[in-house]
Amino acid sequence: MLSWIVRLVMFIASIVTGWFVARDAANLKVIQMAVSLLLIIFLIAVGITWPYFVAWFANWRAESRSRARPGTGDAPHGFLND
Repeated sequence: MLSWIVRLVMFIASIVTGWFVARDAANLKVIQMAVSLLLIIFLIAVGITWPYFVAWFANWRAESRSRARPGTGDAPHGFLND
């Protein structure tokens, strides 16, 4: 299972590295490893912050639903309901 994850990360890193570095460059493998490490760091950061992002989005969505919308009758007295 872990080997599949490593292969997927290295595959994505090789594609990204191929966009910027020639295949016959002497430092291709070093740059590919650096890109794969950055990709792993990015995936870990997303995994760590994912619950906070979901909670923030749920809170934002609940607040946007509870706000009064003008002209719908939900607005406080004196605001487009007179």
